[in-house]
Amino acid sequence: MPGGWPLAIGLTMFLVPVLAGAGWIVVEFLKFSAEEARQYRAWKKTLTPQERMAVNLAEAAVLGELHQHMSRANQEQREYHAARVLGGARWEAYQQAQMAAIAAGHGPRRASVRRGVMSHPPLAGSSPQHGQASWSRQEPQPRIWQQP
Repeated sequence: MPGGWPLAIGLTMFLVPVLAGAGWIVVEFLKFSAEEARQYRAWKKTLTPQERMAVNLAEAAVLGELHQHMSRANQEQREYHAARVLGGARWEAYQQAQMAAIAAGHGPRRASVRRGVMSHPPLAGSSPQHGQASWSRQEPQPRIWQQP
């Protein structure tokens, strides 16, 4: 292949520094993480058994709360995607759940606020036999769902 060697040399001259830089970043990150972990373990050894137990319980409580939060967020995303794809009654039920959350003072679910989903009907092109929504984008939406 004519001109193949200059191309290979050029790619090598480009990729070697890029890969070396990426490798250096990974090594430095691992060294920093190892140092942080060592300092944390050394700090924990200075605690009394009761303090260590309190720290362990606090960490477990935070991890449990984080797990519950992520589970709720994932469930909301599954509900949102199912409602958008299936449309019809499922989409309307999703909207009603959003309105109930607002009425209860909780505000719309996070996933809805982040994507502005309530200003859009189910995915375009879904067929009526799969439960297409009874309203379209051209119909005016309640002001509460419109994005600023």
